[in-house]
Amino acid sequence: MEKNSLLKGKVLLLSAIFFILAPFSTSIPCIRLGVPRIIPTLMSLSMSTIPFFVFVMLLSIYAYLKEGKDRAKIVFLEAIILNVLVLFFKYLFNRPRPVVTGTPGYPSGHSARATWLALKVWKRNKLLGIATWIYAISVMWSRVELCMHYPLDVVGGAVLAILVDQVLRG
Repeated sequence: MEKNSLLKGKVLLLSAIFFILAPFSTSIPCIRLGVPRIIPTLMSLSMSTIPFFVFVMLLSIYAYLKEGKDRAKIVFLEAIILNVLVLFFKYLFNRPRPVVTGTPGYPSGHSARATWLALKVWKRNKLLGIATWIYAISVMWSRVELCMHYPLDVVGGAVLAILVDQVLRG
């Protein structure tokens, strides 16, 4: 019973943070460190939707081999749910990006996907999880470096991924 209450508390807190950040997402400007654009561009492209689902397929295969068929299905469905929620909230909040691209900015889908992937890998392999967290943070940085997102957009994406992970527990 206590574990269930703790989960509910985490979910409520993360939900509050997610919704409180939305109106302020454009309040901190994008920050550029001045690195050659090819580095953040490659980091950013590596977590677009199609490469993400390649990672998801590999993670699902790993889950299938180590944890069984049901766990592999849950991992794959959770990835789909995450992406649907990102799109839903992008259009619900309709927050602008630093540069005009035609799609809203909050929450960052790249950041949500990278954070979700890092959470899943960390649960299964701590050493590989560390590398995946470094990768996830690099993806988040790349979105701000390229001025595709404001800093709070990437924080919102990460919070959404953690929320999905806490609720679905895949």
